[in-house]
Amino acid sequence: MSLTFLSLASSSAGCAYHLSGGGSARPLLLDCGLRFAEIQKAIKFKISELAGCVVTHSHGDHIRAAPNLMSLGIDCYASAETWRQAPKVVPGHHRAKVVTARVPFSVADWTILPFEAIHDVPGSLGFQIDAPSGERLLYLTDSAYTPFKFEGLTHICIEANFSTELIRDNATVGSIHRDRMRRTYKTHMSIERLIEMLKANDLSKVVEIHLLHLSAQNSDAEGFKSLVQRATGKPVYVAAERSLTQPQGAN
Repeated sequence: MSLTFLSLASSSAGCAYHLSGGGSARPLLLDCGLRFAEIQKAIKFKISELAGCVVTHSHGDHIRAAPNLMSLGIDCYASAETWRQAPKVVPGHHRAKVVTARVPFSVADWTILPFEAIHDVPGSLGFQIDAPSGERLLYLTDSAYTPFKFEGLTHICIEANFSTELIRDNATVGSIHRDRMRRTYKTHMSIERLIEMLKANDLSKVVEIHLLHLSAQNSDAEGFKSLVQRATGKPVYVAAERSLTQPQGAN
């Protein structure tokens, strides 16, 4: 197996991931919710080597650097709804590529199938990404759950935002507002829902699972890692909140 998934950042302050090693394929960015200078530094200023960037939705912590990327000739791929809501993106920009849920598209040597995510902004997407090496990666974040099942996955990169017990405890003691708790339930994936989702899919080819976008307040990185490892028997990694200052797997 040759795919390498690297978290550049994974939190509500910004999400961006780098996918490389898919045989002959040039690298992809998965979301770009950091300041452009941070992305440049994280990938050693090799912006021109990118095949493109796929964007899940229009919230700034996922799309912030898209205008900068497009200004340097990097195509960015998202739903029509995302581009209509995207801040600082000129309507109809030729680098703002429109993709449609359940309609596959290609980015250089990658084949990508977008699908609907369950979030609170229209046009939110997850992506199934096929590399020319034959590997298949699932990328899903900012989604309360997914109604879909996936076949042939080798890599799973998926949100595990909160624990139901922790978020309820925090709401009870007033650490978070109950309105925020209710929104989180409807828009982000809990560790409990994630484990149910994983058990519903064929994991026989999966070689690694990456947990994304853990809440600083409502999650337990080591506990989540242990739960998913026990449920799946697969190697599990927790995406770094900021890889520029923390080693991969730290939180």
